Amino acid sequence: MEPIIINKSVGSDWEVLERKGNGHPDTLADTLAEELSIAYSVYTKQNFGAILHHNFDKLALLGGSSDVKYGESRITSPIRVVINGRASKSFGGQSIPVREILENTVYSFFEKRFSPFITKKDLRILYEVSTSSTPGAVGGFEGSAPNPRHKWFDPMSLDDLPELHALNCNDTSAACYTAPNTVLSRYLLNVESLIHSSPINVDNRVGTDIKIMGTRINNNIGITIAIPLMADKITSINDFFDTKEALKEYLIKQFTAENPAYTFDLTINPLDNKKTGDVYLTHTGSCIETGDEGVVGRGNRIGGLIRINRAMSMEGICGKNPCYHTGKVLAGAAYEIMQNTNLNQNNEATIYLVGQRGRSLERPWSVVLEAPTEYLQDNLRTITQNIDNTLGNLGKITEKFLKREIPLC
Repeated sequence: MEPIIINKSVGSDWEVLERKGNGHPDTLADTLAEELSIAYSVYTKQNFGAILHHNFDKLALLGGSSDVKYGESRITSPIRVVINGRASKSFGGQSIPVREILENTVYSFFEKRFSPFITKKDLRILYEVSTSSTPGAVGGFEGSAPNPRHKWFDPMSLDDLPELHALNCNDTSAACYTAPNTVLSRYLLNVESLIHSSPINVDNRVGTDIKIMGTRINNNIGITIAIPLMADKITSINDFFDTKEALKEYLIKQFTAENPAYTFDLTINPLDNKKTGDVYLTHTGSCIETGDEGVVGRGNRIGGLIRINRAMSMEGICGKNPCYHTGKVLAGAAYEIMQNTNLNQNNEATIYLVGQRGRSLERPWSVVLEAPTEYLQDNLRTITQNIDNTLGNLGKITEKFLKREIPLC
């Protein structure tokens, strides 16, 4: 479809970016909510031929407590997992083991990421999944056609799933994505891997709750990183500060060697205090163990970053239905469109997709492309074809969600 075109100035001389690492409570909440959706979707698709109605995007993680000392640590009160959402509990009269699917996914999720530091006994699941439909299931009225809301979470056949007949927006919502990634954004996306694969971490003394803030003004980059260290590996406060200093030297050397055109200022754990003993030392590698909470939608946006001065949607998409939820599907489509658009550092562009409830997902209410005029003069036809191909094959976006091929957080 023909997008609305807005001229975008070539490049930008400043940016502010943030990334909440894989072990940050908000990222954990996003990732777990999506794992619940995938587990449920795979089960219903395999057993009934379609992904049934569900959403787990209001999931929350409520932090526990821990006792941390140099060389030893333990969980003292459990981490609470609030599974809050809705799901079809039957199909054609056949019961679906929703609770079993979801709870097993929670235990597997924490085991893969935190074993042996978090075990099943360290988790308390608060199960709050319902089958209450959104407004529309009005009783006492018989129209000329059946109301699909009455069987929204209790379908008797595939005919009770409207999205199989017409893929329409379930909500009025917008999505966007900006490309390409800059030097700073690529660094924020890669620094966790760089830290964990470093020789300083040969004994796994670095945790996963790594939070990064980055700024760039022209070619001057500033980074602040919060890096947790593991109590079972750190023997003393001197060992803690030695490790932190070694990580700083390593990261500065790596960045400057690969990016000689940029200045690089790095701060790690600015609150660490050797005099008071207040340092970022953990049992699990995540502050989820000490009361911090994680909620879906408060962390990274699609693509893995929080872009403070770039367009981004604030909608929490993790855990939502991957077939027809407007914000989620259009976010995936926006990401794919821009990944398949040939751009360079001097040709930054943003796609905006706006869906209207009841309207076809494949024909959004509004499509806006913001890009440099010089670039569009040679590439508009290719980009338009890319938009049409992506929106015309949204089933591929759903499949990519199920295969974890689109980075939602």
